[in-house]
Amino acid sequence: MILLLVAAGLHREIRRQFFRGQFPPQVPREPGGRFQLTTDNGPSTIGFTRTVSESDCLGLRSMTNVLEIGVEQLRGVWAERQGLAEPLAGGVSGVVGRCGWMNSAGSSVPYVALRARIPGCTRSDVDLEVFESESIIEAFAVRACTMLLPREDLPLALASAHRALAPHFEKVYQTCPVTERDVKVLSEVLVRVLQEEALTLEAIRDSVPQQLVRSLGNPGKQLGESTTLSFALRNLRVDGVVQRVPADRRLDSDRFTFKLLPHDIAQEVAQLSGDETPVKELCRRFFRWAAPATIKELAWWAGTNQKEAQKAMKALRLAQAKVREWSETVWFFEDDTAKLRKPPHLKPDAITLLPFRDNYLYFRRGLAVFVRPEDQGAEVLDWRGRPARIAEMENIHNNAIVAGGRLVGVWEYDPEEEEIVWKTFNGVPVFLQRILAAKIEELENFVRNQLGDVQFYGMDTGLKRRQRIARLRSGGSLSH
Repeated sequence: MILLLVAAGLHREIRRQFFRGQFPPQVPREPGGRFQLTTDNGPSTIGFTRTVSESDCLGLRSMTNVLEIGVEQLRGVWAERQGLAEPLAGGVSGVVGRCGWMNSAGSSVPYVALRARIPGCTRSDVDLEVFESESIIEAFAVRACTMLLPREDLPLALASAHRALAPHFEKVYQTCPVTERDVKVLSEVLVRVLQEEALTLEAIRDSVPQQLVRSLGNPGKQLGESTTLSFALRNLRVDGVVQRVPADRRLDSDRFTFKLLPHDIAQEVAQLSGDETPVKELCRRFFRWAAPATIKELAWWAGTNQKEAQKAMKALRLAQAKVREWSETVWFFEDDTAKLRKPPHLKPDAITLLPFRDNYLYFRRGLAVFVRPEDQGAEVLDWRGRPARIAEMENIHNNAIVAGGRLVGVWEYDPEEEEIVWKTFNGVPVFLQRILAAKIEELENFVRNQLGDVQFYGMDTGLKRRQRIARLRSGGSLSH
């Protein structure tokens, strides 16, 4: 009992001094914000240290054994979770459920991402589950991004999008000639119009009284809302009343129809939007898809702040690990501990061609952990089309070549020449060159015969795309 009281008092003192910006002299601070209290008491290959971190001081965990793992092990677990170490079973919907919601937004990303995890997966395999069985659905989700996700996750995804879009809606009402009553009246009309069948935007416009459809002027254009009709439809979509569906039944379409969703979806969205459940449930899913992961990564992905992320993590009682050769503390469910203790089993010849914003890389906030030391100086084009060092980027604005869990190069599809152009940062060993060439040829045939193109998003056709292709066609290495 005395020992428990002493430990509790020490924890309170550390926490108190942490918030005052002071730290106990008897607990020296180490790089990365950690405080060493005692020494190693675990196996030599997987170390354990008794530590207290700044996250501990915030109340996530205190005085617990902290697993220590290497970067190779970290990448190995990430690759296994994402189906890159071994092909995943369960079909298209099963893989989306296991690997996490996938960015889509009028792009070819889901087709390429799913084929990377399910060898031989065709476009029709994906389209069948999206447009026929509807076991997976495209909708607004975290950060108001359009994503492909399991149908049972739809209320949670829309509730998270509702949180993300609330400031946008408020700004539209403040700056544009439209009121909440205007949108409510128009929304009621839209629901009646869509009762019988799905309609295109043009057909909806012809069916709605013209006095209800008004321009929102320059303020609306600056906010991406041109008319009261488009704004009302966006509200109905995020409320779970209306679903936008590609008119030609393929995810990389730029033409859409709108249809009503079942009434219970909107009811569930309304219930979830009014409490803290979304962040906790997003946290639960994220750490099943992306762990081990950092607080920053969860906060960014879920579109929340780190304080809310920490609160959700505390409720799930996550364990933590230190990563050798990396300054971050990562978190995971305790039942994943055995998986983290296993030695990494990624084969060096396991080459995968991943699309833009693939979950394997896009869950992370920083690429340095994926890049070999000799490739740290490699440069690719960033989001603005300017050269940037790969190791200093939060994420990559290219399709990626991954070998043995490491990011080793980038690729693009040239629709004019109907071929993939690619480069590695510093070349690849001879024994990998033939494997990579075969992977390139196989994906090239898939794109040419089934997709026609690989777009990052619906409007990925302009100058920046031509710049990315031209850079890969130019002579010389990406490394400096």
